[in-house]
Amino acid sequence: MALIRIILTLFFLSISAVHADASCTLLTANSSGFGDSDGRTNMDGIQVGTLQSECDSNFLLGLGGGQNFSGLRRLSDGAGHFIPYYLWKDNGAASEWGDNGLNSAAPYPADPLSGTGTGSPTVFPVFGTAHTAGAFPPGFYSDSVHVILAFPPYGSGDILETDLFIALNLTGNCTLDVSGVTGFGEWPAGSSNLQGIALGAVTVNCTPGLNFSVGMNAGMNFQGGIRNMSKGTDFIPYLLWADAGRSLPWGDSGLSLIEPLYAETYPAPAQTGTGTGSAQSFFVWGDAMINGFPAGTYSDTVGVSVVWP
Repeated sequence: MALIRIILTLFFLSISAVHADASCTLLTANSSGFGDSDGRTNMDGIQVGTLQSECDSNFLLGLGGGQNFSGLRRLSDGAGHFIPYYLWKDNGAASEWGDNGLNSAAPYPADPLSGTGTGSPTVFPVFGTAHTAGAFPPGFYSDSVHVILAFPPYGSGDILETDLFIALNLTGNCTLDVSGVTGFGEWPAGSSNLQGIALGAVTVNCTPGLNFSVGMNAGMNFQGGIRNMSKGTDFIPYLLWADAGRSLPWGDSGLSLIEPLYAETYPAPAQTGTGTGSAQSFFVWGDAMINGFPAGTYSDTVGVSVVWP
């Protein structure tokens, strides 16, 4: 009699969760900075840089207060001037970058960005607002902001750090408006020579702290060392002054020292000023030797220039 015997062996498999340590890599902290500003308005919603990380777990990504922190982040020109600025997670300036709870050496009182990694590189934009509208002298302003990336279990060995460099170049700039200069007006033939006539004002608006000079050239009919208004072959000599007392003749001497390409034509000093970020008026007075000239319309064209370093 045949016998078939089958032995069945059962293996019991114990399945338990496998713990994998969380990991992150802080790949880059790139900065484009604020770029150039003429200092007359604030800079809002500028993308000043990007942070790139790669995580396979939850993480916290924070930005500190920077090297010049004093209640606010500040850009410095290294000469004692500071421009306040803010860093945002969004271009609508609704959520600030900070590093609350990350034990930064220079903390900033706003929450870090909280997220969950996918194991692939992720880029986070950094937006900025710089309060450039104010009495800040032109120059190169910068700050270095500490970047912290933390991941579970958030111990001292679960932190990656680098720095984000933020810069702003505050350039000098001016605008010039001569529409306020109206000329000598209308006078009867045979009138006495004109003295100290208010001709209007030249308006200049320059970057705060920017030194500038405003010059008036010799005009189109300069001869014999004097400006002239013309009507055909008739010429009326005239003078331009920078003060009501007629002690400061207004020319363009000195402009070539600031801008070498400028060709000076009238040997009297230009007027000088320092930008405030608001319009500044430079009044013009004039003398005209009209007595003895035939009736008619006399005119001249004077070039007005503003130059700065």
